[in-house]
Amino acid sequence: MTQAIYRFMPVGEPQPLRWSNGLGTTSELVRHPQDAAEVSAADPTFVFSFRSAPICALPVEGGPPNREVDFSPLPGIDRHLLVAQWDIEGIRLDHGANGSQDVTELFQVVSFSGDWVTKCVLAGDKALDFNLMVHRERARAVFLAHQFGAKDGAVELPLDADFHVLHFFSGNAHVALAGGAGMVHAAPHRTGETLYLMRDQSATAPAKLIFHPWGDPLVLIGVSVYLK
Repeated sequence: MTQAIYRFMPVGEPQPLRWSNGLGTTSELVRHPQDAAEVSAADPTFVFSFRSAPICALPVEGGPPNREVDFSPLPGIDRHLLVAQWDIEGIRLDHGANGSQDVTELFQVVSFSGDWVTKCVLAGDKALDFNLMVHRERARAVFLAHQFGAKDGAVELPLDADFHVLHFFSGNAHVALAGGAGMVHAAPHRTGETLYLMRDQSATAPAKLIFHPWGDPLVLIGVSVYLK
């Protein structure tokens, strides 16, 4: 019998967490392994965490809000971030002596070291980000947004990483997983759902996801993690 290349992992309800510096909250969509105690290079098992978080200006009594928001330091972690929504266009990531990065478009990905002292400077009062944190010594990752419309017809995404996560930020699609044992998954998925796939380490045949979007434009936040 031909072996399945990937298997779907369970995804529970997003877990609300406080930033380690206490300045914000985040919703964790996927962590690997699920029982890793914390997002830290010091954790003996942690590999990656995929999250979504609002970035909000901080209220200042008697004055305008503080639009400079400090990020938590995460030594030994590689960080990847994209902004999916904002009230006023533009944010800047200020890394102090390590320079800065301007985010001028939605779904633009920026990557930086968790070792750096970083603050986010908002143009407006709020933004919504998706972010990926990866243990630098254990894995590397590709993080990007895929955007399709119903007029594109069937869209194929090759799978080659040890882990793939696809979050339906907007839109709907019928999704099929092809490879190895043939068509091993075929089901509709909708806005807000998250697909999480783990590769069978003994399998070598190619695999792919096939999307048939319908309705609104489909925007997927995609994570591919490769173990080192």
